[in-house]
Amino acid sequence: MDLDTFNDLFGYTQMAFEYMAYVGVEPANEAEFVQWWSMFFDVYSAELFGEEYQSAGVWWWTGFWSSWVEELGSF
Repeated sequence: MDLDTFNDLFGYTQMAFEYMAYVGVEPANEAEFVQWWSMFFDVYSAELFGEEYQSAGVWWWTGFWSSWVEELGSF
């Protein structure tokens, strides 16, 4: 993974945390976090990039994040 991709992922993740704090959500585990993160990214990517990016991009990012969380372990 290149640095730009990592920075994008980190930025989206930071925004997702801010969104969850805004709506008052505290994920109990990594699976719940991934669910909220993917819902946030789904909406954000549709607004930013359009529908075709949303359908293709969100599942790749969600899958990538899910595997990354599994490697890190539970919170």
